[in-house]
Amino acid sequence: MPPEPDAPHRVSTQGPFRVVTIAFALPIDPTARCFQLIRAARPDPADAAIPPPTITRALLQRQLGLSQPSVTRHVTALIEAGLVVQDKHLPPSLPSATTPGSRGGRRTATLIPHNPGLVALGAHIGARSTLLLAVDPTGTVLAQRQVNFDVSSTPAPDTLEAIGHSLRSLAPPGTCIAGAGVAFSAAVRPDGTVTSSAYGWEEQPALPLLRSYLHQDVGISGGVQALAGYDLLTCTDPITEAAPPCASTLYCYARELISHAWMMGGTVHRPKTGSSPTVYDTLGRGSLFAGTCPVGAHPLSASSILSAAHHRGLSAHSVAELARSTKPAARELLDARARLLAEGLSSALDTLDPHRVVLAGEAFTADPLAATRIRGILEAVHPEVTLEIAPRGAVHRAATAVALHRLWQDPLSVARRAEEV
Repeated sequence: MPPEPDAPHRVSTQGPFRVVTIAFALPIDPTARCFQLIRAARPDPADAAIPPPTITRALLQRQLGLSQPSVTRHVTALIEAGLVVQDKHLPPSLPSATTPGSRGGRRTATLIPHNPGLVALGAHIGARSTLLLAVDPTGTVLAQRQVNFDVSSTPAPDTLEAIGHSLRSLAPPGTCIAGAGVAFSAAVRPDGTVTSSAYGWEEQPALPLLRSYLHQDVGISGGVQALAGYDLLTCTDPITEAAPPCASTLYCYARELISHAWMMGGTVHRPKTGSSPTVYDTLGRGSLFAGTCPVGAHPLSASSILSAAHHRGLSAHSVAELARSTKPAARELLDARARLLAEGLSSALDTLDPHRVVLAGEAFTADPLAATRIRGILEAVHPEVTLEIAPRGAVHRAATAVALHRLWQDPLSVARRAEEV
């Protein structure tokens, strides 16, 4: 993936560039909390017939537990920054044309997110495929590019340089880059280094390299943490200290990387090492996949499953193709991996005790029967846990979360810097 020339655009930072290993959490700033509810009130992609919730100042006051003057002040600041506009044409869902409890019959105004010309750049680097995208402040994709290449075939600095140049080229002309981020299907350490046997990387200084190639503030994260962060930062539950939003959740991602993260108390957590939990490695090394696992691959990864299939004379180039096979040996391999993943998840559930589990990645979306097997195993041991299969697009959501993390945490500062350019 050779570097591409930059497209003309403005950069919304001045002075020294900052590099951040992202720790996803609900915003503390009350203006950002207002912005979260306004921007997250979008149509349900799974059912376009269901109208999005109508956001008004009165609703923000109830949901956030803030006073009316405080909500007015924060919303006014967002409007002046160009991030929100108001529409006084009431939708049919509102029964009254006045704000409950207001004096003088002041009309209720619907608050709608608006883009004042900002763009954020995000990438998700997988072992075999990389997604690059440009999004607006709500997460709507403005431009994207999918690049299929083996990360391990190129030195880390060359890979990151190409990604940095390609990301900048996605920014539409005349827009202001409000943030940038990269999610890795790999271990991301707090010091900004990345280690991955699948990448062929050992303590590569990803943060400073990306900073030098992007010429822009940048944050990095593990992919499964970013996926959990997206869920948290698009949550529309009440956001108050007395009622933390979004049920505690364990996220498991399985494709080339097998890892999990969990959301609890308004914060995303990860295994202490930042790498794939050892339980999955241990289970995989003692399995029927150990003998045929490619060098550097995780024993429960898609590459390992396909390698085991080829050694058994099965012709399949993807997990989806293997799942469609009518040969019993194919189902045997997929079910064996499903049992091992369920065993690892069960160990995590014993420790974390979440309200729900979200399964994301090709291991579940490309093989629905495996997800059904895992559901049956987990429900037998943990019947109180709600289990969900994440819709396709987990990589897009992870890339969006790292791209917009800075803007979603501090929208006014980002907009203010944009005005200074």
